[in-house]
Amino acid sequence: MKKYFSRKSLNEYKEIYKQKGLKVLLKKLGWRVFALIFIFYLVRDIILYVIGPKIFLDILSKYGISTDVSYPFFSYFVIVLITIIIYKINKDQRIKILRIGAFLGFLCVILGAFGAHLLTGKLELLDNKSLYNTATSYHFFHVFLILILGILHNNSNLKYIKQSFIFCLLGIFLFSGSLYLLSLTDIKWLSAVTPIGGALLIVSWILLFFGVKKIKS
Repeated sequence: MKKYFSRKSLNEYKEIYKQKGLKVLLKKLGWRVFALIFIFYLVRDIILYVIGPKIFLDILSKYGISTDVSYPFFSYFVIVLITIIIYKINKDQRIKILRIGAFLGFLCVILGAFGAHLLTGKLELLDNKSLYNTATSYHFFHVFLILILGILHNNSNLKYIKQSFIFCLLGIFLFSGSLYLLSLTDIKWLSAVTPIGGALLIVSWILLFFGVKKIKS
């Protein structure tokens, strides 16, 4: 059984999954071995990304850094990390754009639900509910821009489409991201980041304007 969990074997499984898909990988391994590998990664990731960070944040709280501040910032960086991973593991640029758009859309719905229910008391206490709503609105609108860029990718100027995507993605993280953090932590210097994100979003629309070209029949 040890050979199934060697570094060489795990790298081989990753390549099979990326190139041929889940069905081929499952056929190669059999469901029992596949289940063991899934459990291995599940346990590993829980330790790395759930238990480890929780211990780290608890240590910060002991040194006077409130969890009201550390948790939102930690969540922000986890979201950025997941986005980077999605970008790295997908080789096709069009698939990268569409999958990141889908992830950010899923995230927007979750954050919107949190703002409407779990975070309502905190946002009202800080009088920042309007900031949070603005963050989710612009986040939501620009998810559609990313999806449009993915759909247009093969029939437009690729240079402008790629640049528009990058500017839009950075704009979402800086504009909506800074507003999310500001509304939850009330750290005022974050408001200086918001206009930078807004400018990036504007540039992304301008780049889309130049990137669109007539589709060949």
